[in-house]
Amino acid sequence: MKQQNRPRTPPVDTRAGDPQRLLDEGRRLHAQGRVQDAFARYQAALIAAPDDADAMQLLGLAYLGLGQGQVGIAFVRRAVERRPGSAEFRANLANAELQLGRPAEALAQMAQACLLQPADGRLRASLADMHLRLGANDEAERHLEAAVALDGTQAAWHETLAQLRYRRWALDEALASAERARALSPAIAPRLNIGWARASGPAPDAAAVAAQLRSLADSLDGAALIEASAARDLVVIDDFLPDPLAFRDEALRLCAAQAAAGGTAFDGNFPGVQTPALPSQPTMRHIAQALGRDVKWNSLDNGALRVSLAHDAARADVHVDNPTLTDIFGGVLYLSLPEHCQGGTRFYRHRASGWERRPALEELKAKSFASFLDFQKRSLPANRKMSFDEWLQRREATWEALFEIPMRFNRLILFRSDFFHSITELFGDRMENGRLVQLFHFEGRPSGG
Repeated sequence: MKQQNRPRTPPVDTRAGDPQRLLDEGRRLHAQGRVQDAFARYQAALIAAPDDADAMQLLGLAYLGLGQGQVGIAFVRRAVERRPGSAEFRANLANAELQLGRPAEALAQMAQACLLQPADGRLRASLADMHLRLGANDEAERHLEAAVALDGTQAAWHETLAQLRYRRWALDEALASAERARALSPAIAPRLNIGWARASGPAPDAAAVAAQLRSLADSLDGAALIEASAARDLVVIDDFLPDPLAFRDEALRLCAAQAAAGGTAFDGNFPGVQTPALPSQPTMRHIAQALGRDVKWNSLDNGALRVSLAHDAARADVHVDNPTLTDIFGGVLYLSLPEHCQGGTRFYRHRASGWERRPALEELKAKSFASFLDFQKRSLPANRKMSFDEWLQRREATWEALFEIPMRFNRLILFRSDFFHSITELFGDRMENGRLVQLFHFEGRPSGG
């Protein structure tokens, strides 16, 4: 096998009295990714000047880069002892502690670095990141606010700040941070689809919803239907769009453009061609009113269009929409013409466990699952693409069907999407007669929140 040519490294001059030249060479080589060559320069510099703190630190960083963590961090610590007032040394020690899996120690060192150099926004941002790793979101947000006050030009900091504010329902602030991030880096926009809508009316009455659903779902009736629909916060709105044919035409155009550009916008688990998220603020306001609760979204799928045909394959079937979030909702706006509509959205019970929704961790452990991911691997495998018919053949053995909301042109259904659900039919041989939908994925404000 022919060896790749690599740049020739000048021989290391270990003569005493020339450590600075060796360190400068080492830094240049290190910046080029030539860690082994840099290591040799740093080592020679330390031989020439055994008490040089820069040589100690740089040799330690080279050791860390070569996978010799314990040796490397010892040299970095020695450098800090020699120069305790160096914010740079403290920050590098913090990163070394983090690399070796000691986040609390890393946090302490980075906090010291910030005290030593309080006007450095990058140090504050690094401290925020370490708080995030420890789950201290409030502290992370506080330090990121300080970082952007020192340097407002870093799009990534504004993006993280937007996400932190979003999590705690500080939504106007989250939107402001998101807008700043997008202005600084337009490439962020597709992955920062944050928004919210306020509800001013009451939540729908469960009995009234159940009465509406009796004509739609024939596998449950009476008390069972009331209980099922209330648990899922299920809402069905017919004749949702004022001009559905015009919206359908635009949806088909966008899906066709997406297909021509190379297929789905995401390498997702589900069948067909899917566009990026579309602006959907008016629809989300309507959804908030229909559910009687404020809603927020931070999803690449919220407002996306998808068209699926009979022959399309998928990596998953029955599912929930998120493995961790609470108060999550899904919505499906059906845009297939009446003469093409088949199936709809069906809800399921897991036969072996009896679960109808994503279980809590305690429930999972009681049935010998380490996590929901462990349950998914065994019960919701998304290991390879299969045809819809293949998924249907597997479905019956694992899942018991409970009830279905049939699709209907211009019908919007809303439901808690941590309940197991799935598509029931794929159809069509071209986009014009396939299963065309608009998808919504969002969170509802918790009761009393």
